[in-house]
Amino acid sequence: MYNSQLTVFVCVADCGSFARAASALCISPTAVMKQMNTLEAHLGLKLIGRSSHGIRLTPAGEVICRYAKFLFDYSRRSIENARQAMQAHGTTFCVGISLEDDHEGILSEIAGLGETLMMVKQGDSEVNDQNREDIRKNHPRIRIGDTPQFYDISVFNRCAETGNVLLTLECWEDERRFVEAVKKAEGYCAADEYAGNL
Repeated sequence: MYNSQLTVFVCVADCGSFARAASALCISPTAVMKQMNTLEAHLGLKLIGRSSHGIRLTPAGEVICRYAKFLFDYSRRSIENARQAMQAHGTTFCVGISLEDDHEGILSEIAGLGETLMMVKQGDSEVNDQNREDIRKNHPRIRIGDTPQFYDISVFNRCAETGNVLLTLECWEDERRFVEAVKKAEGYCAADEYAGNL
């Protein structure tokens, strides 16, 4: 996630010599020096003062070393957080319901989570217009996002990528095909009785 020459540079700084850094990195001292020369040329900065007594960091080298260590730590934490997010994402599941049934419970859950409910835009469906008005009036914490009147895979993908909840127009004639499309978009989808005989 960062220039590997920074790893060599920090090792040289910590070890105090090219030879000790080379030993720690299991590469030759010549390879260490070449990487330092390349890094300095790339940055246009003199990072290391060389002498017969070893090396010392220049003021620019001290700054780069300090920020490189920060970058290493930040990179490590970013990867850990990404892994945790991936594990959390793996536990996400979809539940299909119909708002024509008793829907207060699910709307309360959506509102409590501060979710965005994706539905067809105003004027495309009388049933959804009524639902939209009910949601605006009784569940003001739910944000409403508009979708095209006819859903395609891009609508499902958008909901999967953003984690938004998708309201379908009416009961689909072939519910299994709908759930399979959602499974493909989400990677996995556990549906309740709405999906019938999966």
